[in-house]
Amino acid sequence: MHGGGYTVGSVDEFENGLRLVAEASGAITIGVEYRLAPEHHFPTQLDEYSAVVDWAQGPDGAARGISSDLVFGGGDSAGGNMTEALALRRRDQGKKNIAGQLLLYPESRIPFDTPAAEENNTGLYLECNGIFSFADHYLPKAPEKTYPPSFKYVSPGMQSVEYLKHQPPVALFTCGFDPLRDVGVEYGSKLQQAGVDMHWHHYPDLTHGFLQMAPWSHEALKATEDVSKELKRMAYGS
Repeated sequence: MHGGGYTVGSVDEFENGLRLVAEASGAITIGVEYRLAPEHHFPTQLDEYSAVVDWAQGPDGAARGISSDLVFGGGDSAGGNMTEALALRRRDQGKKNIAGQLLLYPESRIPFDTPAAEENNTGLYLECNGIFSFADHYLPKAPEKTYPPSFKYVSPGMQSVEYLKHQPPVALFTCGFDPLRDVGVEYGSKLQQAGVDMHWHHYPDLTHGFLQMAPWSHEALKATEDVSKELKRMAYGS
């Protein structure tokens, strides 16, 4: 699931990163062109994500060489948030879950109160004011059914350790120059406390959005290659 704060972005914008992951891992990689907020509010995007997983796990996926037991979910930024939410919701619904989660600098919760948000408030690829605006556009308003920012499928990082148990394995990637750095690290710590199989990669010199920067940055390319390695490890143990 591509990033863009639920409101912008497309598969085309993230195609290079997706192709790099596909080529390096040998995996079939599907980019979900979900409908964007504010025209389409939560949970539209999550519903569409789950429908794609159902498709990939079903006969249509099998006809294309996809194993129903090896359907992973992954996303960057807002897409990481939606991958976290997808795993929790499919678990809660009793549905066949994704085989693992690739979380790239995820917005696990809104970073109201973190050092990373203060350090990286302005002047970088992602700024805090943008995060708050994205969340405001994502959540529906009356007369639609409304959800608080703390809702379990909106802010997985605000949930209890007990609630976060019994999830698919996670590969987490965080960056030093990112207002979302600390909420990602915080979520990873909660997952470890919950007993979830979690591998964490941190890149202190990279900024938010490295998946899109691989053509111009050796460090971003290396981080993207690490995503591919984690996918192979989770799928094949190598």
